[in-house]
Amino acid sequence: MQASTVDTPTAGHCGTIFVTIELSQKTWLVTLHSPDRDRISRHKVEGGDHAGLLALIESIRYGRLSSWVRRRRS
Repeated sequence: MQASTVDTPTAGHCGTIFVTIELSQKTWLVTLHSPDRDRISRHKVEGGDHAGLLALIESIRYGRLSSWVRRRRS
């Protein structure tokens, strides 16, 4: 069996952000990976905080993650 030499659909899309969400009633664990970063970032969002989840994803999208983290810790 030979391995495929076809690129994955996201290989040429540097703007792609991969998000995983582990849901529970108390907290949501969110992991984010952007191709322009070497590591996966992990964050906790209060369970049911839809606006907080969208704000986190938007902060990654526009490169403002550090300001989002500071706001959530205060």
